[in-house]
Amino acid sequence: MTAQTHPRHQVSRAVTQLEAALDDVADASVWSMDAEETAQTLIHLTQVAARVAELEARVAAHATTVEVAERVGATSLKSWWAHATRQTHHQASAKTRLAAGLEHHHPVRDALTAGDLLVDQAAVIIAAVEALPDGVDPLLVQEAERHLVREAAHFDALGLRNLGNGLLHVVDPDAADA
Repeated sequence: MTAQTHPRHQVSRAVTQLEAALDDVADASVWSMDAEETAQTLIHLTQVAARVAELEARVAAHATTVEVAERVGATSLKSWWAHATRQTHHQASAKTRLAAGLEHHHPVRDALTAGDLLVDQAAVIIAAVEALPDGVDPLLVQEAERHLVREAAHFDALGLRNLGNGLLHVVDPDAADA
């Protein structure tokens, strides 16, 4: 990959600044961090990684819109992305699905942007909400999504998957029992 010499867009500039900040600490030793600071830094790094993943997904969705893959003759964004970054097709596919899902699930996107969700939690919430039948009242679907986002503060992705599996019983008990 070639680095941009003078990025024009604020997102591109922010990524360049993030790279520079990481370069500044690449050789920094962490031995002098006490347990409290280490714990807080680890938590913050996890939140920052989630925020970066949301930004990556947003740029990936835009890459679809501006036809990045098509412009270079690739068969799909996930194929181009996998090749260009040496990630597996499975990883690129999961990231592409997340990008598409976040475009339609704003509470999930907002929580990921804030670092309040992890990527796997976001993917599980999107899958659970999208698995609800078409006939469910859209207001109930929105409330179910907001509920799962709130519950993400208490459950990991596996726990959220279990809650998501029970959504239909909550939002439409008659359909769940049918």
